[in-house]
Formats: sequence, C-alpha cells, structure tokens
Amino acid sequence: MIFEKMSKSKRNGVDPLDVLERNGVDMTRLQLLDSAAPRQAINWEESGFVLINKGLRKWLDRVAWIISAYVDERKKAIESGAETPIDSKLEETLRENYNFFVRNTSMCLEVLNLHNTALARLQGFTNALRKVDPSVFGSSPEAERCIYALVTMMQVYTPYCAAEMWAALHSVPPIRASVSSSSLLDEAPWPQVDPDCDIDFILTVNEIGCGRVAVPRQELEHLSMEKLIQRAESQEHRDVLERLNEKNFKVKSITCSAREGFHVTLNVTLEGEVDPREISQILNDLSSKWKAMSKKRKRAEAKA
Repeated sequence: MIFEKMSKSKRNGVDPLDVLERNGVDMTRLQLLDSAAPRQAINWEESGFVLINKGLRKWLDRVAWIISAYVDERKKAIESGAETPIDSKLEETLRENYNFFVRNTSMCLEVLNLHNTALARLQGFTNALRKVDPSVFGSSPEAERCIYALVTMMQVYTPYCAAEMWAALHSVPPIRASVSSSSLLDEAPWPQVDPDCDIDFILTVNEIGCGRVAVPRQELEHLSMEKLIQRAESQEHRDVLERLNEKNFKVKSITCSAREGFHVTLNVTLEGEVDPREISQILNDLSSKWKAMSKKRKRAEAKA
C-alpha cells in the first residue's frame, strides 16, 4: 500500500473532528500514541485503524474487568470482616511485576521517549494481573499496589477513562494506608520502584546501544565512575568492551548518565572516525554467544 502526505490541495486529509466524534477523545489519543514512535510518520489508514481500535478497546475492557473485580472483592472482604491469609509467594511475584513494569514503563516514557513501547508495557502489566485469581484482590496489598499503579500510568494515554477508573478504586476503602487519599487522579504521585529492585545498567558506544542488563539498584547507584567502569569491564558489559579492545578501538571518553530508580548508563566515545556498521557487526557476532548462554541458563534453571 502506498501512503502520501495529507494535503489541502489534494483533498486527501482527514478531519480530526470526524475522528473525535466517531472514536472519542481517549480512543483517538490512544490510537495516535500507539501508532508509531515519536520520530516516525503515522500512516493513516481508516481500515487499519479499525483493527487497532478493536485491540485497544479490548485492552481497556480488560483493565475495566480488573477494576471491577477489585471493587467487588474489597466489598466482600469488608462485609465479611474475616482476615484472609496472604500468600507470601504470590505477594513476591506481584512485587516483582510491579517493579518490572513501573520501571520499564517509566523508562520508556521519561528516558527513551518511546510512548508506543510504554503502552506495550502497560498491556503486559494488564496481562500479568489478569492471570491472578481475582479472589485475592480484596486482601492482597501487592495486588492493590499494582492496580493503582496501572491506572495511574494509564492517564498518559486515556486521561478520562483512567480518571473514571480512579474514582471506582476510591469507592471502596483501600488495603494499604499509603494509598493516595486524593479523589483526583492528576494529584496522585507517579508510582515509584522499591529501593531493592533492579535497574538497567546500559552501555552505549558512539551513541549505539550495546547492552542493557537488569542489576539490583543497591549494587549500582552508589558506585563511583571508576567503580562503574571496573564493573562494566568485569561483569555485565565485559564481552563488548573486550571485543572493542581486540579490534584496537581506542576510547576517547566515558561519561555517565543516570536516573535514580531507572538506569545507570555508561556512554563510551571512541577516537577517530568509526563506521557504525563495525560496532553493529560486533554486536551481531556476540548475539549468538549470548543466545547460547541464555538457553544454557534456562536449561539449568529447569533442572533445578
């Protein structure tokens, strides 16, 4: 299919008011943010967006089901007055899900500026919650934290829908005392990851991403520049840095950028004119090694 730029002279434009009237503000906003990365052009195709809308509406319906299940289970728990035993293993799984999806969604929105990828993370968060038995929603602090975080982050994409869901959450007393007491979603704080969660340790070479590894933040955020470089060379990014050295590339400078709770990034700049394809080739050569190591690790975990 061939797409062309919308133009008044060609009379091939789409009236935004028609789209808003048909889909509503939230769905139109969601559709646009899901369609492409910020620097990519959006190829507008009415028939294609019908299918996209169907998938996005299905996602919103799944979130609405979670909210409804939480409200119903909270009402039951309050009416019964009985204390429900908490499954510690499930709580730990939910805590890991919370930290993983909050960190990745926030990274995509605030650091990487990939709003369509962040939306995919929210959909993954929703799928993880749908796998949980809804009967635990009424008594699980971690499940409640996940649900509140999901709705809070949804407001970036569907502010009106998220505000209605927030109001529904506040229609029942929360499990945790730390829940935001504000009835207005836009006054609620953005979800924060736990102090002992993992963050991304990222390596870039000449602005090319060369590795992203999850590392406990307590092991990383306090390190000096010298210690970070030593750790990268001996652990997480050893393969790439060793291969650069083998190819006789000389390092011109190394800088560090970080965002607390999200990432620590080492930015390596090489001396001279370096063809980006040479760096890409190093990554391609190493990818087979990394895949083999990943398979070996998974087999070992399965046996254990």
